[in-house]
Amino acid sequence: SEAGDVVSCSWGANTTSVDARTTRALQSIEASGKWIVFAAGNAGYNGRNTVGSPASSVHCLAVSSINSDGTLSGFSSGG
Repeated sequence: SEAGDVVSCSWGANTTSVDARTTRALQSIEASGKWIVFAAGNAGYNGRNTVGSPASSVHCLAVSSINSDGTLSGFSSGG
């Protein structure tokens, strides 16, 4: 009854594709009604597709780093 509603992770791979095993795990967590949040990555924003795996999955929410003025940090991935 005291289980959390959010799974927050800050790890990833140097790819934007999500493998089948990770996808199944994310789908299982999603099906349990929990929010899944992953760091977008630290590759920098170099266009639309710089969010790393598993944050690039449709089964989770990707978050980026911002500066104190609300702009995207130079090292943070996005897209």
